[in-house]
Amino acid sequence: MKKQILTLLFLVSFAFLANSQPSKAQVLAKVKSLHSKNLVSAKLLGNGILEKVYRNGAWQYYYRHSYKVVNKTQYPGVNRVYSGGIQYRKGGGYDRQLVGQAHYTGMPNPTEAEVMKILKADLKNFVRLTNYNQIVGEITDMKLPDDPKWNWNKITMVNFKVLATFSVPKSYTELEKAVHVFNVSFVANEVKGPWVRFLSTESSSERKSISISKHTADEIRAMKTLGELNAENEAKALMSSLPDVGEIPKFESDKQLFYYMHNVFLTKTTDEVKAYLYKVMTKERCFAENSTVLMNRSTQTWFDKLINNHQAYKTAHCQYPTVKHYQNGQIEFYDKENRRILRFTGSKSADSWTLNVVSFYPAKASELTRMKNNNTNCGQKPNLVVRKVVAYNVGDKINAKFSNGTFAAFIEKKDPSFSNRYYIKLARDPKGRGYWMTEDNFTPRTGDATTTNTNTNTNTNTNTNTNQVQSFSVGNKVEVRTNKGWKKAKIIRTASRKFLVKFYDPRLGDTWVAAKQMRK
Repeated sequence: MKKQILTLLFLVSFAFLANSQPSKAQVLAKVKSLHSKNLVSAKLLGNGILEKVYRNGAWQYYYRHSYKVVNKTQYPGVNRVYSGGIQYRKGGGYDRQLVGQAHYTGMPNPTEAEVMKILKADLKNFVRLTNYNQIVGEITDMKLPDDPKWNWNKITMVNFKVLATFSVPKSYTELEKAVHVFNVSFVANEVKGPWVRFLSTESSSERKSISISKHTADEIRAMKTLGELNAENEAKALMSSLPDVGEIPKFESDKQLFYYMHNVFLTKTTDEVKAYLYKVMTKERCFAENSTVLMNRSTQTWFDKLINNHQAYKTAHCQYPTVKHYQNGQIEFYDKENRRILRFTGSKSADSWTLNVVSFYPAKASELTRMKNNNTNCGQKPNLVVRKVVAYNVGDKINAKFSNGTFAAFIEKKDPSFSNRYYIKLARDPKGRGYWMTEDNFTPRTGDATTTNTNTNTNTNTNTNTNQVQSFSVGNKVEVRTNKGWKKAKIIRTASRKFLVKFYDPRLGDTWVAAKQMRK
């Protein structure tokens, strides 16, 4: 009885399967009909499977079979190979095609020389940005593996593998050299056309370590990355391509430098401007560490903005623009409409001035149209002659200029930190008071002491004059007259007989005041 039941179940199952799936011949015939155009060959893969799937609120039975077909394309010798699947419903016949994938055969693969030429021309895109700035030194070897795994998944795109050997920091003191595997895709715009771009991703699971070397942390930090080396090589190539602009003059003052470069920007070509900038930029401030050609990031930013908007600069500025503000090492110019600010900053070197930054904010097209022929706000040609500094010694007689007159005085001592700053005393001041002054506020004196008082009150005697003399310099601690009385402050800047003071009371902001508003 038990044997009869098992036999019955087997027959029922066989009958179910026979009724729920088509024959292989039926399946192959359907595949051929679906891919009949230019069909070369078709075959089924495996024996197919019967699956139970929950669909539309009920369990359904489906028969699925994989297959591969080959079709000719319109291009001689090039075939399309498609691997997919076909699905039938139980008792309901053909259901659908399953998603598959295609590739092409007969397409000529690029040569290794062609691959290397394209990839080496754009290493940043090949190794990707993270690797580009981590790889230490150069890539020591790049090649195709013995089997590159060529795959034309599109008739205009081929995929393959590339091997690259390079070193990256494994830790602060370790450097790992390894063979890295990259999956690369070359893309063309037309069949058998030139390659227009490529894609690259690293297959980290296929990386093979070669060696690990030990170094100090300082040695690791000092090693230049692939990105830095390539950027330096590109900078050298750029510099060598620029026109020769000859020798740059020595600048005795910051203003000489600023007006000279402003004139360069107005009158020279863009490539000439680049060449001039490379010659006048401050090496310590503008270039990367241990490089004389590679700009640091901040310098590259203002350099590019200036170069990319060179014509806008020419249109927006006068030959002698109005000066908004000047202080030692910095000048600010207005544009032709006295709206936007152009700022130069520089540094004093041993025998000249060099350029640190040019802060330039390009005007809009509508503004440039207005400014093109507008010269109403232009200034006058400046006097750039540098006054020769006179060196003074302790005991020298001088005439010192104060806000209320010029008085006979003498040098008592020099400032050890600033070569142009001296401590002076008035020749006829019975109180023996002294003042710190820079050499541009006095001149050499010969003969007896004399006093020239600019005060119109002729009855004022010498003692009164000396009581009124007040000389102020940056760094002096003073008291400033405010609407809340006298407040203690410190002078932090001077300009045009005005003094910028910082109050010790944090509730009071920095303020420009005149000398008559202060006392020591």
